Amino acid sequence: MVSSENWKVHLVVAHPEQDSFNFALHKTAVEVLEKENFKLTISDLYKQNFNPVAGRNDTTHFPAHDLFQLAKAQRLALLHNSFEKSISQEQQKLASSDLLIFQFPLWWWSFPSILKGWIDRVLSSGFAYGKDATLAPKKIMYSITTGGD
Repeated sequence: MVSSENWKVHLVVAHPEQDSFNFALHKTAVEVLEKENFKLTISDLYKQNFNPVAGRNDTTHFPAHDLFQLAKAQRLALLHNSFEKSISQEQQKLASSDLLIFQFPLWWWSFPSILKGWIDRVLSSGFAYGKDATLAPKKIMYSITTGGD
């Protein structure tokens, strides 16, 4: 068994209300992980004001005259190390982790749009999926609340 001191955890929280039950679960997770000596990085998407909209501004290397294709733009950004700063920072956090935890509320049968945007922009083609993807496999956990009374 691997010691918790060797495990690097990246926790992505996507809830706008810090006084919510969902965010309380996030705080509890942080406390437990730190107490158990896990190496922890956190992405609080609302606190960071993470831009969830994928597009041409994600990279400086997509040809202006070409029809925009997200996967093609992401592969070019990876090739030229030209992702927009917030994307490359999130990819670095993820690349250095062993375990990824998503903490979010279930809204309309899915996760909040800010998390969907994080997935679209950070888990990019060539980095997280596709031929020759560079991201090493991760363990993944989900912590989800459903908004009941």
